[in-house]
Amino acid sequence: MFLGTFTPFNAPRHAALATLFSLALAACGGSSNGDGGGGGSEAPPPPASSGGVPTATGNAAGTAVSQTMGAAGGRLELEGGRVTLDVPAGALTQDTTITAQPITNHAHGGTGQAWRFSPENVRFAKPVVLSFRYGDSELEGSAPEALGIAFQRPGGVWEWVGSPRINTTARTVSISTDHFSDWSLVQGMQLRPVKANVAAGKTLALQVMNCFTDYDDLLAPIVGHPCRPEPPTGGKIKEWAVNGQPGGSAGVGTIGGDQQGATYTAPGVPPSPHTVTASARVDLKRSGQMLLLSHITITPEADYVGTVTFDHISLGGSIKGTANVSWKLLETMSSGQTAIRYYAPSGTTDLDLQLEGCDPRKLSLPIDGSFAASQSQGAPFLRVNTVDKVYQFTLRHAGTVTLQCGEPREPFELAGSDIALAMGFAGAGSCENTLPPFPFTNLDELSGQGVCPDTVSANWRFLAGK
Repeated sequence: MFLGTFTPFNAPRHAALATLFSLALAACGGSSNGDGGGGGSEAPPPPASSGGVPTATGNAAGTAVSQTMGAAGGRLELEGGRVTLDVPAGALTQDTTITAQPITNHAHGGTGQAWRFSPENVRFAKPVVLSFRYGDSELEGSAPEALGIAFQRPGGVWEWVGSPRINTTARTVSISTDHFSDWSLVQGMQLRPVKANVAAGKTLALQVMNCFTDYDDLLAPIVGHPCRPEPPTGGKIKEWAVNGQPGGSAGVGTIGGDQQGATYTAPGVPPSPHTVTASARVDLKRSGQMLLLSHITITPEADYVGTVTFDHISLGGSIKGTANVSWKLLETMSSGQTAIRYYAPSGTTDLDLQLEGCDPRKLSLPIDGSFAASQSQGAPFLRVNTVDKVYQFTLRHAGTVTLQCGEPREPFELAGSDIALAMGFAGAGSCENTLPPFPFTNLDELSGQGVCPDTVSANWRFLAGK
């Protein structure tokens, strides 16, 4: 299913760093216990809360940072100050080595780098303060008021720490805690899709997704689950708008919805600029109001428009992506009883790269629109057999990704063409039993999912644009 061998270290000068990248899957183990000692009282964290959905434990995704602190306390800064741990005087009674290990982020609604702090069994005499600084990428589809910090409990459940202190001027989220675990900045609520393409005159469904049990209710345990379409208990979606105009307009598109979601209808002619902002204004019983945003690009009529979401575990880390793709018919080939249509792609993919030995990176790459009907799996195309009612597709990317990797950090470039998907091909990539190709019953909708256990999963939906 997943193409690309991910061999970014082609130049001889990168040979020493090549061992950081392994195509073998990293084993999923428990949280590190660190050195097992600490200057506070030692006690296990409270038992895991019920009701949450556990996730895998994160794998190491970079170099750990350590600092020794004593009774005077101190500050540990990570990612150039994006993450800080402040230990007040008196929290520790003896010198203690505190270690922060960057890990892959499996938290529900997790955004940015997750961190494992140790020693795990230390309990502080006074609460310490953990802070995450957020940027635009952490706000995509969400809002500052929807951000929080969660930690992973024994058994894999993530628990939201309430109430987070949000400073919109400094753009930080902070909480107080008396123990260590695996920690992540999380979005309690999102508007999905975060980004999307829609053909002129066509519609797009929007939904508010909740990723934690009622995180606006401090009287109940607040635990994570796969983000699902629902406003928080006691909350209300007060307004749907386009470019700030309630209900939208003929020029930028209209929107109408209720508490379950909304439908955006694109104008018949793409506006200028082509990208508009749809918004949901949510009123929470305790936190006030928040504005969730989705950026929608209106394209000229296409034959298919849709998204592909994938998660690939590789290189001792993960590569997650959401491709917003339009397919345009280029060629129809008929032979006997067979009629095959080939479509070329265009669009962009939002990527979240968390690779072992490298700084995490979020970015967008253009989808490679070159068309090669020679039918090699690496050629980007959608192939539809209208007689047998089956289809298959491939995607790859143009451009390059520059990452900072190794110790000391140095740049290397990963070709966009190495980040590629092939769906509906027997034996493609590392999945030996892929059943080609995928069937469809309605030519107006091509949707499905593909999974290679512990390696790659993908979901897609393409709707006819005409």
